Amino acid sequence: MKFNVVLVGVGGQGVLTLGKIIGKAALLEGYEVFVSEIHGLAQRGGSLLVQVRFGDKITSPLISPGEADLMIALEAIEALRYAYYLTEEPTIVMNKTVIPPPLTEFKLNFEDIVKLIRQHVKNPRIYTVNATDIVLKIGLPQAVNTVVLGATVGAGVLPLKMENVTKALEYVLKKKALEKNLEAFELGKKSLTMLPQ
Repeated sequence: MKFNVVLVGVGGQGVLTLGKIIGKAALLEGYEVFVSEIHGLAQRGGSLLVQVRFGDKITSPLISPGEADLMIALEAIEALRYAYYLTEEPTIVMNKTVIPPPLTEFKLNFEDIVKLIRQHVKNPRIYTVNATDIVLKIGLPQAVNTVVLGATVGAGVLPLKMENVTKALEYVLKKKALEKNLEAFELGKKSLTMLPQ
């Protein structure tokens, strides 16, 4: 078994932490794991891509374009930006938030972005979650990554056991707002929507 995941978002959303959580969960499952970070401006608002590969035998740390089975997107524009990494008939779990790049006149809304992704990716299964609303309700705005991870687990599209994902979440976050992050994770599991094909 080999599984390739790309995690995308912007600086400040917890993309790097999400990569550590999924990597740790895969290790707990007994898989070989590679986590690779690719970022230019790793600052608040800068584009971020993290690649996680796990399976019985992984020989390369990087995912080539057209090889990702799953994309977890914490922001919609970044999902479109990195859609070329996806294989045919992939799964995408994405936050409905659109954060226009600074100093641009970006005018696409979430529905426009989904249409463009469908034009460039063959038969994607797309799940959405309004993670930004959830984290504002629970008072932990930096937990967008945890909500979207919960939605991913809730959709059953990450081939890792729930107990290992939860253990990894607790291990990586330690005591840093752990209770609120676990609440965000549970809310994400219950709040996803699958878009029609």
